[in-house]
Amino acid sequence: MTRGLSRLSTLPEITATPEGVSRRASVALIIRFVNLDGQILRPKLDRNYETLEDYLLEHDTSDYRPEVLFIERVTRTTDRWSGHVALPGGKRDPEDVSDLAVCIRETQEEVGLDISVDPFAPGGTISEKAIYVGSLTQRPVLSRWGKKNLMTLCPYVFILRDPNTKITCQETEIAATLWVPVYQLKKEITKSGSSASWITSNYASRMKLAYKGRFFTNWIADFLGSKFGVGELLFPAANISSESVSIPAIYSDDTLVSKPAKKSVLLWGLTHGMIIDFLEIIQPGSILPFIRWPTFSYLDVRFWIRLLSWFHVRRVKNQFRRISRNYNSSNMDLMGLSLNNYFNYVSGGIYLSMGFRAVIIILGLYRLKLYFRKP
Repeated sequence: MTRGLSRLSTLPEITATPEGVSRRASVALIIRFVNLDGQILRPKLDRNYETLEDYLLEHDTSDYRPEVLFIERVTRTTDRWSGHVALPGGKRDPEDVSDLAVCIRETQEEVGLDISVDPFAPGGTISEKAIYVGSLTQRPVLSRWGKKNLMTLCPYVFILRDPNTKITCQETEIAATLWVPVYQLKKEITKSGSSASWITSNYASRMKLAYKGRFFTNWIADFLGSKFGVGELLFPAANISSESVSIPAIYSDDTLVSKPAKKSVLLWGLTHGMIIDFLEIIQPGSILPFIRWPTFSYLDVRFWIRLLSWFHVRRVKNQFRRISRNYNSSNMDLMGLSLNNYFNYVSGGIYLSMGFRAVIIILGLYRLKLYFRKP
């Protein structure tokens, strides 16, 4: 991890400014270090570290375990990200002077953590309570199957110097917080085959959200989302759990008093993609072979999508191999690269599967007709 985070601190922050997209948001990927049995060690807050490398050389050892902070958003029917597991952060306001300033402000508001640094600070900056490591690649937040850009998302990586810092959730926004070990994130994301996790999404609901206001689309969406249609839409996910939910473990005179109960949730979507990038940076080549693409639960639909997207997937994997040999570039939106134009093949797979079913039904009815016409 030391080598990867040190590399990240040297990469320049490249500001993405897509044409016609003014909305921006920032999130914080916050790391803390605990020892191997989960006990939170007393930090050396009086220690003055000259560089990020000095801090990591002392903490990135066999005595410590790095963990990443996640939030579980409050469930609301009006919020498209309702109930999702995410990183703390939020939208940029007109008075915010930089994307990094948004990240610092929103983290303070949502979980009560002070990760303040200069809003224009370079990677590797050390403050009293946190270390700003650097930025991950800024990426678009897309809708309508990748055709509409809603906003630009800016992820930043921090290390929390005091792992005992109390988390205070913004009750109107945050349902719970979770500290998840980095090794567990890697273990879950690199699962393959039947052991890999997927999250199901109702295809009809997504169609209606993408093309709302069109009557003909609604009934088509209802049919495709029914048991006679294409089945459930499946997105790659990671089944994560945490022994620290809502608040850190509670101590009295350095003695462990209580631990919150374990909680298991699914990590997917944009946050899943950012964690993939983070894990790839700290250990190049370890995640790329395990990247998966969205698909459907019905096998015939899955077959046609896989057939149509075969060249696309092969081309992307070749790009991944080139990326793994050169990590001096800050272009690391791996899931964005893998999904670019992918949903065109998904649409084609849906059309072909429904068409093939129609042909089978017509041929079956024709054979029945011939059978009953026999003298």
